[in-house]
Parts: sequence; structure tokens; C-alpha cells
Amino acid sequence: MPMYYPLGKLPTKIDTRTLKMNTFLKPEDELPSIPETYDIDVSMGCIIPLNDFGNKTWGDCVIAGRANLTQRFEFYEQKIVVPITTEDVLNQYWIEQGVLDPKCWLTKKLHLLPDRGLSMLESLDIWRKCGWQINKNEYNIYAFATLDAINEIKQSIYFLNGAYVGMQVSKSAMSQFNKGLLWEVPEIESPIIGGHAIAVIGYSPTDVTCITWGVKQKMTWDFFKKYTDEAYGVVDNKNSWSVNSILDVEKLTTQLNIITA
Repeated sequence: MPMYYPLGKLPTKIDTRTLKMNTFLKPEDELPSIPETYDIDVSMGCIIPLNDFGNKTWGDCVIAGRANLTQRFEFYEQKIVVPITTEDVLNQYWIEQGVLDPKCWLTKKLHLLPDRGLSMLESLDIWRKCGWQINKNEYNIYAFATLDAINEIKQSIYFLNGAYVGMQVSKSAMSQFNKGLLWEVPEIESPIIGGHAIAVIGYSPTDVTCITWGVKQKMTWDFFKKYTDEAYGVVDNKNSWSVNSILDVEKLTTQLNIITA
């Protein structure tokens, strides 16, 4: 019997106030060219231990994806691997579901904890406004924006150290994952079994690399385009982009002030 891991991304939500990445990128002729092949970890020379962050047991993929991106954001800024634990991720997962005492899982009162999944958009908003606790330190982001084209996905990976992607998982994809195979579109249409959030950290002309369920998983571009239903670029710290930035920081700040007024 195939193993089905939890799928906890709720249906895509639309908010017309959400920024679009192409509205605050600098003009095309001012942007550096993007390489055909790129991998964040290889480029930064970092070895970040892989962790499923509880996602093989709970539907916390939205926060697990956040954890994988946070580690890369902070390595870029601090040149250290932030030691995010499964406890950090699960605590935040239940906090965002309204659990007053998320650590009751430590006392084995698991029946008191909901496992309903999360909306990526709502969770991004919490990440930006409130941040989250990792080893008693708070980590938040400056902004996020939707990615509406493949080129923007690549720009987000290359310039912003990752893309935060939501997709629909089919039975065939789960089977391919369990066999350690490339994710690709099956010849015969396969039923969808749920929504999933992933951190995308690399690409080549033929495939995309993400982190999910504690491993690096590759997928074809056809698979990515068919099953992705939401994607975001995350601006971790505006100070990182103040000099020689691909972003128009002044325009970005103005837009944020408008939507948060």
C-alpha cells in the first residue's frame, strides 16, 4: 500500500491587495541576467540539514516550507544555519490555528490539537506582521508578492533565495515520491488528493528543485506548471536590497504603506 503523507495547504485565497512582484522590480534593462541553472544551496556553499519538521505526521507543510526558506534567508544574511526544530514549526502551526497552548502536544494531549492545515496567504500575512519564534528569537519578513510567470519564479529563486509555492498533489506524484522518482505528469490523469506547500530552491532548463517531507525533490517544468496553484516571492529584509537591488525598494515601501494604511 502506498504511503500518503499529510497534505495541509488549504485552497488558494485571493486578496486583491496582495502585491505582485513585477510591480516593484526594477526595469528589465537594469536587472542582472538570470543563469540557466541555479541552486541556492550550491551557490551559497551551505549545508543545511534536511528535516521534515513534523510534516510526515502532521499537515504543517505551510510552516515547514517557511522553515526551509527561513534557514536560507538567514544563511544569506548571517552565514549561519539557524537551528529550527520540529517543535518550533509545530508550535507555530498550532498557534496559527488558534491553539492557546500549542505545547500541549508535549504532554501527549494530541487529541486537543487541530490538524486542519493552513492558508498560505493568511500565513504569509502573519509571518510579515507578527513573525515567529525560533529558539526565543523572532523572525519576520518585510514583504511578499505573487509570482505570475515562470521567469518570475526563477527571479525569486535567484534574487530572493527561494520561492514559496503551493501545489496540488496527485496520487501519481505521491507514488513517484515514495519510489524516489522525479515528479512528472503521468500519461493517464491521476486524482488529486490534496494541497501542499513547498520551498523551491533551484531550477534548470529541464527541472525544478524543491524541499518537501525532508528531502530535495525534483520535478519537471511541465509538472510544476500543471500542478502549481499559487506562488510567492518573499522579501526577507529590505536592508538586504537597499544597495544594488533588483527591487525598487522605495516603490515597494510606498505600496506597503498604501495597503497597510
